[in-house]
Parts: sequence; C-alpha cells; structure tokens
Amino acid sequence: MIRASTLALALLVGGTAQAAAQDPACEDMTVFMSNEQIIFLGDESEGAQPGDRRILNWRLHEADGGDLGSFHVVTTVLSDTDDGHLITAVGSLLFSNGEVHASITTELPDASSEARSSADAVVWAISGGTGAFTRASGTVVTGPPEDDAQSLDDWVVTIEMECPE
Repeated sequence: MIRASTLALALLVGGTAQAAAQDPACEDMTVFMSNEQIIFLGDESEGAQPGDRRILNWRLHEADGGDLGSFHVVTTVLSDTDDGHLITAVGSLLFSNGEVHASITTELPDASSEARSSADAVVWAISGGTGAFTRASGTVVTGPPEDDAQSLDDWVVTIEMECPE
C-alpha cells in the first residue's frame, strides 16, 4: 500500500511554485493549463488495475503565457469499465493567494485506447479552498484545446465559483 507521504512527496516533486502574474479573485475565470509531469503508481499507463494511481502536475497560465500557479491531481482507479476505468480524482489549483480544491468521479479510457481521455471536457466539483478561496463552491471544467484533442498543452480551464463570506 502506498503511504500518504509518498503521494505528497510525488506532488511536491512534480510541481514547483511559480510567481503569479496576478492574484486571482474568487470569481469566474478562464485560464489555461499545460502538462508538466505525469507519474504512474501501479501498472503504468496501460492495463491499470483498481487502486493504481496517476499523479498529474499542470502549470496554470494566462492566454499570453503568464504564470498563474499550478494544478495538482491524484487519480485512483476504482474499477474496470467496458471502455477503460472508473476513476476518482482530487485536485488543488494552487495560486499565490490560496488554493481551490476540486474532485470528480468519471470514466477514463485506458491509455492504450485510441479514444484518449483528453478528447472530452471534464466537470469537477469545487469542494472548498484556502486563502482567498475559503468556502469556495462551484465547478472547474477542464478540456483540450479545440485545435488538437490529443495535446497536453493549453487546455482550457473554466472556473465558475463563489466564496460566501
């Protein structure tokens, strides 16, 4: 069994803190993310088994490329499906002024499939946050760039949230 400290270490190794171009507010926004690293814990990218994990580290940036922060995700395979795997994922969007926490349960194709997971937008539930995003609620929608469904760069991230006082 993989210990929580191993997962935390993998997250820290995968993403480095970057200076923010601006401090985002707790409001609706559209940003972009580009892959920095994917770590497989278990049976690598193909033939994943229940309990296998995938750690993803993304750089968040503005349309002009200005750094905003990072998005770190841990997925866990729950079961096999006809077309891939049922997974659960938790993630944190890290900005200089706080974090937005989000989670999802969805089906993803096996990495060996031609119907790659990056072909569809995914809706995450915001489950809270820290700093400027304390008590955040709403959704985070991640999706591939329109011009290249297989690209791991410049994914669109639409954040619709509010933070009640």
